[in-house]
Amino acid sequence: MRIPRGKGGIILLIIVVAGYYGYDISPLLGGGGGTARR
Repeated sequence: MRIPRGKGGIILLIIVVAGYYGYDISPLLGGGGGTARR
């Protein structure tokens, strides 16, 4: 899987890594809830 260079690729990479390690990324995505739902 190729990660495109640019803001889109970086943001996508951060989301994937954060999700993989179980970090709560909802506030970063603008959810505002602060709770991760799976």
